[in-house]
Amino acid sequence: MTCLNLRTFAATAVLAAATMASPAVAQTPPGSVSGKLITESGQPMANAVAHYRRNPKLVGDSHYHLHPVPGDPVAQGLLTTRPDGTFSIASLPPGDYSLCLDTPPDLYIDPCRWNLGSGNFTIAPANSLALKPITIISGVRIHFLITDPQGLS
Repeated sequence: MTCLNLRTFAATAVLAAATMASPAVAQTPPGSVSGKLITESGQPMANAVAHYRRNPKLVGDSHYHLHPVPGDPVAQGLLTTRPDGTFSIASLPPGDYSLCLDTPPDLYIDPCRWNLGSGNFTIAPANSLALKPITIISGVRIHFLITDPQGLS
């Protein structure tokens, strides 16, 4: 007869409970998105590079600082549009996303840097989202040279 003390019994019970077959934790099915980047004149933006990023859910701590929710899925990457300006991204965890233009930086305004909101979308579980065409606004880069002979700045 084997004699177990209380500590050994408790450790054995915890190990047994941890290794028992349990129902699989349901995972949220991923979704996908497709869309098209166009210029103000309606022309497709062929071979444009953009990055997408899932915006994390945030929670506040006791000092009112916001932090990402632990375990919240991260999703980000680059995409290149096809010759007709279209793109598609598969296997995205549900959530809110931003699509930001990477190139060509000197000719167009990045919707993320200027908070234009045109590159924002939400993926629902197991949903295939088809976005309306995203219009990228043209712009120019202006360089300023400011002199401060009196050293006021």
